[in-house]
Amino acid sequence: MNVRSKYPADIMAMGVFFLVLPFLMVPSWVYEYSTQKHLVFALFYTAMFFVYLFKLNKEKYEISYSLNHIYFSLFGLASVFSLINVFIQNKYYFRYSFEVALYISIIVFVSYILTNRFGKDFKFIEDALFIFLITGFIIGVDGLLNKFFGYDIFFGKYGDPSQRITLRTTIGNPNFVSDYMGQMIPIGIYFALSKNSSLLKRVFSIISIFVMFWVLLFAQTRSIYLSFFLGMAIFAIFFSISFLKNKNDEDINYIKSKKFLIPMILIILIISFLLIMFNIPSPFNKGGEVVAAKRFEAITSVSSWDERTLSWLAAVEQWKDPNHLLNRFIGGGIVTYPVYAVRYMADIQARNPEKFYYAWNNFKRAHNDYLQVLGETGLFGFISIMLLLFGLITVFFKRVFNIKDFNKLLMFNLFAWSLTIVAIHSATEFPMHLHPNIMSALFIISVAVSEQFGETKKVSISSKTLKSVFVVFFIIGILVSFLKINSTAAEIYFKTANAEYMKIDAYQNVVKNQIPNIINQIDTQISKLKNYKVSNPLELQKISSEIQKLEDEKKKYLNTKREYENKAFESYKKAKEYFLKSLKANPAFGKSGFYLAQLLAKTPYRLMEIDYNKLTDYMDMKYPEYDFMFKKFEGALDLMPYSSSQIRFTIKNLYLLLKEKTNGNPEVLQALAYIQSLQDEIDQLKSNYTSFNEKNAYRLISKLNVIIFQNLNNLERYFNEDKNIVEEIEKLKKHYYTQFVYWYDKTIEILPGGWNRFPEWEDVYTEYMKIMFNFNGYIGMEKTINNILKIAEKEAKADYYMMKKTRGIPDKSFAFFEDLYFYLKSNGNSELAIKLAEHVTKFYSEVYNYNLLYLERYPDTRYKSRIENFKRVYEFLK
Repeated sequence: MNVRSKYPADIMAMGVFFLVLPFLMVPSWVYEYSTQKHLVFALFYTAMFFVYLFKLNKEKYEISYSLNHIYFSLFGLASVFSLINVFIQNKYYFRYSFEVALYISIIVFVSYILTNRFGKDFKFIEDALFIFLITGFIIGVDGLLNKFFGYDIFFGKYGDPSQRITLRTTIGNPNFVSDYMGQMIPIGIYFALSKNSSLLKRVFSIISIFVMFWVLLFAQTRSIYLSFFLGMAIFAIFFSISFLKNKNDEDINYIKSKKFLIPMILIILIISFLLIMFNIPSPFNKGGEVVAAKRFEAITSVSSWDERTLSWLAAVEQWKDPNHLLNRFIGGGIVTYPVYAVRYMADIQARNPEKFYYAWNNFKRAHNDYLQVLGETGLFGFISIMLLLFGLITVFFKRVFNIKDFNKLLMFNLFAWSLTIVAIHSATEFPMHLHPNIMSALFIISVAVSEQFGETKKVSISSKTLKSVFVVFFIIGILVSFLKINSTAAEIYFKTANAEYMKIDAYQNVVKNQIPNIINQIDTQISKLKNYKVSNPLELQKISSEIQKLEDEKKKYLNTKREYENKAFESYKKAKEYFLKSLKANPAFGKSGFYLAQLLAKTPYRLMEIDYNKLTDYMDMKYPEYDFMFKKFEGALDLMPYSSSQIRFTIKNLYLLLKEKTNGNPEVLQALAYIQSLQDEIDQLKSNYTSFNEKNAYRLISKLNVIIFQNLNNLERYFNEDKNIVEEIEKLKKHYYTQFVYWYDKTIEILPGGWNRFPEWEDVYTEYMKIMFNFNGYIGMEKTINNILKIAEKEAKADYYMMKKTRGIPDKSFAFFEDLYFYLKSNGNSELAIKLAEHVTKFYSEVYNYNLLYLERYPDTRYKSRIENFKRVYEFLK
């Protein structure tokens, strides 16, 4: 029998696809490692749908399926239904949710294809699994290169090998590398123990198991550690029971033979040996860099569980949102968790500060796919996934004791091991969001429910009906492929734009720091030479020559400075161009929007390209840079951080007034252009919240409002004699002051603590109070002090709950209070000074007591000087 007749073309094509999928990406294009793989998956199977469409030539086709296919199909349908809420709540994000919902439907349809094509012949399943094993081995070897040498086969130099995150290979994160290794190790065990395996296959499988388990231990994923050994126990128990139930002489003789015993002993030795090596300093764990037992201990870590719980509850909060009851049934929309998680976590932290103030992390996934499904697709999607999970367990119990063929029994039980890892890992991470993890799990599940391991349901479908199904999915495939091409392009453009964006700062560093320092040194040398007392003409000639050389060198550096200024401006223009291209390809790619916002106020380059006489065109959004900024938010306002649906704000009235009064004075116009550019940044950041909820944007928006307020103050002083101008400026100042307060309040609402993970966030309250003090001339000292006390009360609460978990030392705030106290006293505001002292000592009393107790328990703490500084000022104010 020739190869072509033994292996149909579609089986061979899919086999090749399984082999190359984990490595299909262009390294220079990579931002998210899986995006390009999703694209290739969509393109490949769209092509397969087209091929199948023209291969259908019989009258009737018998299609095998199981209830699990139905449950999975229901989940695909739930993803599509969830789009209703995306359109209602946040239509700006609809394009991306639509892409993912349709992509899921393709994955569902592929599961039917895998069951029916590979499920027809056990040999097809074996060979496909061996291909997956080869990919696991390659990824394992690559992972070891990452970890020992900071080198990658596909990317070259990779990073610091001592960092855990370096072990990314072509998957993108150590957690998902370990998941893939966990799925593949049981497959390797199958080929090591199978009756049909050749000596070469057995040897390769043993080596693969060694490499993959080594990488799994290096990855330090706690849920994989746990699920790996749980899966091993499930395999050992059920394989033993089912084998004994169906044993025959041939199988008993085989497991007593060297063919079975030697690989089995080697596998046990490999696992035992590496476990020992990873619990003592050894070359295998880089001298004790990774200790497996400590990662097992960390499973019980309270802080880790609190972090995970916060991310999980955000998904639950999305599901039960009382303002959006439809979420209960169809969810907030597929892949919407990253947009709304920050908003829901704020509510959760407010209700339980002791548990969650220190647990905040920048969660873009729920780290529990079951709960994320609940929040995004409601009960419809959640019940579908639960039915699928329990359906697979039911299929296992129904089939495992009835399989008589040794190889099938071995494989089926090993599938249970692999899928135990996937199921448990999905409760703490999101492995099913990435390839190749999706592909391998999809294949294993699809063939596990096929006719090779037990009876399946069958339905007879006419060729005409089946063709219609393939036509529908071919059209869906084309649409998804188009969207995936654009999503991939968005990331490629972002990567290009970000590289140019980074160059701007590098060039500016040369222009503003390095070259000026060199020029200063040259000027110093020239000055010394000019002041040198010359004793003879020859010496004068020599000094003159040296001065000329220095002058020439200075000119050279000044020319270089101009070159770098031009380079910076070119990089600015390129960065803006590519961020816009990225957003054009995928308007929901919020990272590009976030950086574009900052370019809209990047000085001096933004002011260099603006036509000051056409400022109204910028205010009216007539240029391409405003294509992804909107004037008004149309959707569920309670899900956004805005104070109103109005997004766009301009200084148009002031501009027209000043242009007329000053006859287009360029300095005044430039000042207004700068203010509007800052407002452009604010508006773009606000527009961006529809797809990218970034914590730093809250703080940045507040500060931008302060800068605009200060610039308006300067204008007001300049035009203080013109009543109309002053009135217009006062209106604007009121707006910007209100916005400053609103966005800083939002900043400490969404992240009131968390400086154990984000140290820069520890100063946010002090920063807010100091800026608030600068508004005393605008709102009056009494109101200023009242506002500062409101902020102080919030910080005291945050410090108290942070102190209970990590640290909460308001030493910088108390240094500010001390200065403020003396300022008030020296300016005749003794009553306000006393009020300040009384209130802050009251607010921070629990923090004070807790810090004293902490210092008694840990007298040598590294925070000793900070606590003592806080204590000194507190006791003085008391």
